[in-house]
Amino acid sequence: MKYLDNLAKAPNTLRSYCYHLKLYFEYLDSSGLSYDSITMDDLARFIGWLRSTHKSKKVTPIKQNESSFTKDD
Repeated sequence: MKYLDNLAKAPNTLRSYCYHLKLYFEYLDSSGLSYDSITMDDLARFIGWLRSTHKSKKVTPIKQNESSFTKDD
């Protein structure tokens, strides 16, 4: 981050990079992975995790998909 700051990147850019790094390390922690031993498949799963509406098991979305409801047959 200091390198980017020395390049005079905009404060919002630095803030955005920090936020995304935070999310990356949250993903690694929740997946039980170490930052120095990830693979390309792990990175692909991280992108899927970012796109997911359920980033954390501690957070429940307000609006649920219809597919999440079960029918009583």
